[in-house]
Formats: sequence, structure tokens, C-alpha cells
Amino acid sequence: MVEGVIPLNRTESVVQVVTKLYSTLTMEDMAMITILQFLFAIIADWYTLVLTLVIILFFFPVVILILFYAVAVFLYAYKSRRRGQYKEGGCWSTHFWNSARLSVCTFINLLAKYWHAHDVVGLENVPDRGPALIVMYHGTLPLDAYYILAKLQLSKKRRLKIVVDHFLFKLPGLKCLLDVFGCFTGPSSECVKTLKKGHLLAIYPGGVREAIFANDQYSLEWNKRIGFAKVAMAAKVPVIPVFTSNCRECFKVVQTGKGLLRWIYEKTKIPLVLYYGGFPVKMRTTFGPRIDYDPNRTPEELAEMTQASLTKIIQENQRLPGSVIGGLKDRWMLQHDLIEKVK
Repeated sequence: MVEGVIPLNRTESVVQVVTKLYSTLTMEDMAMITILQFLFAIIADWYTLVLTLVIILFFFPVVILILFYAVAVFLYAYKSRRRGQYKEGGCWSTHFWNSARLSVCTFINLLAKYWHAHDVVGLENVPDRGPALIVMYHGTLPLDAYYILAKLQLSKKRRLKIVVDHFLFKLPGLKCLLDVFGCFTGPSSECVKTLKKGHLLAIYPGGVREAIFANDQYSLEWNKRIGFAKVAMAAKVPVIPVFTSNCRECFKVVQTGKGLLRWIYEKTKIPLVLYYGGFPVKMRTTFGPRIDYDPNRTPEELAEMTQASLTKIIQENQRLPGSVIGGLKDRWMLQHDLIEKVK
């Protein structure tokens, strides 16, 4: 018989074999087994923790989509319950959605306040009445657009209409939500018509390309687009550049295969990217000074002025390069300074 090998009897049970095995171990062997069991338990706990964090990070974008659909269901229920009211000449009254819109804006405002400590600078640059074209930097997910929409509705009693990408209207069940809050896809003639009616209109010259392919330096991905400038010149309205700090840090895009995904987007206009995050970073929206209408200015000159103004706002209000840690630090440091001032 080989030394150290325990002879096995086929009639013995597994428990008996294990008992016999342990009876031959020394105290040093038992101590080593205990240490290994402890280490394996730690590794298993860390693996579980990391896996849980990964699941949470990738689940938060789904939560945002669920909130969108929850609001859509609320609007459908509101419409169904009050169908017999405010019906004028066979079409919905312009006042029909006021209560629902106010309720949703209140919810969005609370979300902005408590999750992102969102605040606004330069709101006085937005006219109390009359049209203006708001030109915005496109964050990874444009939560700031809805925060601004709610802020303007509650603070200035002004509705903001937003030009959005076509794929949003292809998502089932969201058309009512987009219509209620004045979202549409264009074209330029419709934008001009909206402004001439006296509305505020928000537009993202960078579009989806800027949202998912811009870098942490918050570079503008406009590709010499001047369509927004042509709209402003045709409607004879001022342009207001707007930027929200850390709008790329709240949600992030997985960078693996970014070149291939960009090639697919350029060919198909389908944003095949994977989002993660939901980080409670500090978000602050800055309304830059108005660029008033000048009939002697060309659309190219207006676009260049707007881009220069927006770039300056980014450099003055955004920690560069952007990072989640920096966004969280911005929030903590601001709250710490406020507490110190109160003391």
C-alpha cells in the first residue's frame, strides 16, 4: 500500500470515507484547510459584490426607460379618465394636458433636485415671453433636457418644445408622452413655424453622434452643421447656448468596439450602444448670454458664434477631463461649502 493513501472499501459510504480522511489529517493540515476555506469565502463574497454592482450599474438605464413608460401610462390614464372634458370642436383643447403636464414636471423637478442636486444659472437669459432657440450640448442621455423643461414650466410658466431623434417615435407606447411635451423631429420648416408662434425651442446640433461618441473633454460633434442657425435666422429669434455640467458622467457608454459601433451608426443611424451608470453626480445647467438676431449676420457666422459661446461655457463650468469621481466630488464639495456657510 502506498504511504498516505487511504484504502477504499466499496461498501463504505461517502460520509465514512470523508470521516476516515479527516482522521488522518494533522493539526497543521486542518489549519491550512480552514485558512483556504476562509479565503474562498472572501473571494466568493467579493465576486458576489462585484456582480451585484455590475448588475445595478447596467440596470439604471432600464429604470429610466421604465420611468418613461410609467409617465406614458399615467398620461394615457389621464386622457381616458378626462376624455369628456375640455373637448372643443372635435379636438383636444390646448388646456387639456395642463394638470398632467404640471404633475409630471413636479416629479421631474424632485428627481433632479434629490438625485443630481440640479440647479440652474442664468435663467434670466430666457425671455419671459416670446420665442428663442435654445442650443444645447447633448449629454450621454439627455436627462438635463427634461430637467430644464420642468424648470421652465414651474419657474417661468413657459413650455419648452424639443427637437428629438426619429428613433424615439419608433419606441412603442411613447408617442403620447412625446406629443404632450412638445417633442417632434423637425423638419426645419416646422421648427421655424414653432418659433414664429412664440414658443421656446430646444435643439441639439450634435445629435445622437455627440451623445454617444464625444469624449470626456466634452468636445462638440457638430460636423459643421448650421441648420439650427438657418432656423434662427429664418424665424428672426435670439439663440441661447446651454450646457449642463457632468451630463456625460451621469450615464456612460461602454467603449469596447466603439469604432465599429460608430461605423454602424454612420451607415444605419441606429445607436447600438450599451449604457450603464445612473451616478448621482452634480448637475448644473448654465444658460449663456443671448445672441440676438442680426439680419446682417450669415448662418455660418451665427453657428460659429454659438459654437464659440458654448465651448466657453463648457470650459468655465465643466471639470476637464470629465469623470464620475469628479462629478461626485463637485456635488460633495458644493454641499460641504453650503454647510460651512450655514455654520
